Amino acid sequence: GNPKGVMLTHGNIVSNMLAGLQYLDIQSTFTSLSFLPLSHSFERTVDYIYFYRGVTIAYAESVNTVAQNLQEVKPHVFVSVPRVYEKVLAKVHENVAKGSPLSQKIFKWAVEVARQSVPFRLKDKTPTGLLGVKLALADALVFGKIRARLGGRFQFACSGGAPLGRDVAEFFWGIGIPIFEGYGLSETSPILTINYLGNAKPGTVGKVIPGVEVKIAEDGEIIARGPNIMKGYHNLPEATAEAIDAEGWFHTGDIGEFDDEGFLRITDRK
Repeated sequence: GNPKGVMLTHGNIVSNMLAGLQYLDIQSTFTSLSFLPLSHSFERTVDYIYFYRGVTIAYAESVNTVAQNLQEVKPHVFVSVPRVYEKVLAKVHENVAKGSPLSQKIFKWAVEVARQSVPFRLKDKTPTGLLGVKLALADALVFGKIRARLGGRFQFACSGGAPLGRDVAEFFWGIGIPIFEGYGLSETSPILTINYLGNAKPGTVGKVIPGVEVKIAEDGEIIARGPNIMKGYHNLPEATAEAIDAEGWFHTGDIGEFDDEGFLRITDRK
């Protein structure tokens, strides 16, 4: 349909910033690289979080220079849509394919070690014993070089706007770059759920942020209520009434389910 003007108040945005900060450890010493459009609610709210924390923000010259800018800026934190992480992984595989049979074999072994380490990384723990030794070796031979190509200072990255492939998420987690996938809409300022350190599960969009209610309606639709819900659609009272019911629940139009640990999974569009 036609684009709708989402009216967000300062209160909507501030509530979302403060809730997100309860889950994300963002320090004033961090530098970030920003490249999503500033009209994108995800980028906008994240930049406000950076302002609030005193983070240095570097703005990419263009989408085409992101790879070069990562090496120049050396960000600690990065926010993107899944396509960028997919492209980075594809480039890694492309470079490996150009290498010798031995380097390809080492890479394949290292990726398997990374995969085995993911359950530990998700809980913010370091593997010990034989796996710990293998991981240290894989890090020295392979992962450290990949991280260096991305600037070498990553603390974590965030992903939103579309589903992040589980294989992509687990690759980055395994090499020591946690990617926290979240979920939300412009109408919700935008964050509703997010994975975070010690509480992350690839294949899900995380847990509900503090101060917000999210539940599954009888027809399976994800609905949300809280201080981050928009004021309405600009000059569209009927569309607003359709989206926000009499009890204040915003109807997302997405179908999903919670698992027994409280992680939300998006399964379909209504």
